[in-house]
Amino acid sequence: ISYGSAVIMESLIRDPLCWQSLTLGCLCIFLGYIVALGVNRLYLGPLAKFPGRKLAAATHWFEFYYDLIKGGRFQSKIAQMHEEYGKDCSASWSRRPTYPP
Repeated sequence: ISYGSAVIMESLIRDPLCWQSLTLGCLCIFLGYIVALGVNRLYLGPLAKFPGRKLAAATHWFEFYYDLIKGGRFQSKIAQMHEEYGKDCSASWSRRPTYPP
């Protein structure tokens, strides 16, 4: 370890304000990433033009809720969404299921 990096490490250990700033900076970067990812999936991505629930279009939480919390009712929810939004609707950010002919 060079002298400069040793000084930086020592200041990180001794200065709690530095740790708070570092933690806050990492948190801001993470939240910025989450917001940018959501905007990309909702407005800029290839599946953004299809109608559907916005939570389903942005994350997998919608699928998680209906599969694990509601006991595997995601497929019936997709059928209900097809009735509500039409043949092509966004049920997840990573795929666009098409209603069976």
